[in-house]
Amino acid sequence: MLADAGILSPGALRRIGPEEAYRRLRFAYGKRVTINFIYALDVAISGGRWDEMKPARQKQLKNTAMAIKAEIDGKKPAKSRVKDSAGEPKKG
Repeated sequence: MLADAGILSPGALRRIGPEEAYRRLRFAYGKRVTINFIYALDVAISGGRWDEMKPARQKQLKNTAMAIKAEIDGKKPAKSRVKDSAGEPKKG
């Protein structure tokens, strides 16, 4: 998949980073490329373990992936809505 997206070596992956690699894969393969891909790409570059990724980094990657998905799919990213204790959207 990476080669089909123009990412031909580990060095190329490191140079473009997980965000651009995810963008290219999502563009090439559509919905087959899930959010898990951006996490896997980040771990592949960092050499770490997926289960040791810091929550702040996970959140950052998730937000980036959602924005890329919306950009490619031609939709605006969904805004999170604050809900009250009954699960209803808060007003105001």
